[in-house]
Amino acid sequence: MTPDLEYIQKAFDRYNALCFRGELPGIRLELSRARTYLGRYEEKRPQVRFLGRRFSLPAAEPQRLIRISAAFDLTPEQQDDVIIHEMIHYYLAWKDLADRVPHGPHFRQLMEAINSRFGRHIVVRYKMGAPAVGQQGASADGQQGTASSQGTAGQQGAAGSQGTAGQQGTASSQGTAVQQGTAGSRAGGAAAPRAARRIICVSHLRSGETGVTVCATTRVFYLRRALPRAYNIKSSEWYSTADPFFARYPRSNTPKIYRISPEELSRHLQGAVRMAFKGRIFGPEETA
Repeated sequence: MTPDLEYIQKAFDRYNALCFRGELPGIRLELSRARTYLGRYEEKRPQVRFLGRRFSLPAAEPQRLIRISAAFDLTPEQQDDVIIHEMIHYYLAWKDLADRVPHGPHFRQLMEAINSRFGRHIVVRYKMGAPAVGQQGASADGQQGTASSQGTAGQQGAAGSQGTAGQQGTASSQGTAVQQGTAGSRAGGAAAPRAARRIICVSHLRSGETGVTVCATTRVFYLRRALPRAYNIKSSEWYSTADPFFARYPRSNTPKIYRISPEELSRHLQGAVRMAFKGRIFGPEETA
């Protein structure tokens, strides 16, 4: 069969209720004629250029998309397995459970649970047989017969759980889309890794203490509202920083503040970019 958007939407709704307890919000669905993948989950974030560098602007919700290729002649069971495969990527990104590697332990655990409970045959990599008429044999994900791969929000160092205010990358995807640079290339040499940037909320408590929260980029707007509800905060400031000092703190999806001395905080915020909110946009203060 060759899927159409109506089929994909009905399958999404059916398996959302069956396999994901109806927790997944609606998502944009698209068909493609790609020969290099069967399905792909993508997240895209707007960017702004500031001081010669690009910063992703974590919105309240990133733009999420599932693409399904219509270039292959699959059975209905195979097609549904592909759709559920991409829905697993979506679910993990939505729940901020993205693995650090493509199809990591969280993905495999959920995939195996769905296969076991619902009798599916979802796999990490699909080896394809005959493509649709007029197409040459291709793989699900452009890797010699594989299905959609690559991480989720924030894998590969783009915006997401591994990401930050997002240096250099406009999208993270589950297919063969290349992240736009977690490392800059140098002539005649290997790519040079860049330090990960983190979004930091500095809270000044009415008790006189100072605390920091390293925020998951997909939860910035939520934490802006939730932190003052959970703590007696007098004022707060937001920064984007690449200082490795902040790697000692976990990225927070829920309101958590870690006490720190103002002197130590000041040392490690040198060179940080002050961030600000303007409506549904969050970015460097001068451009917000």
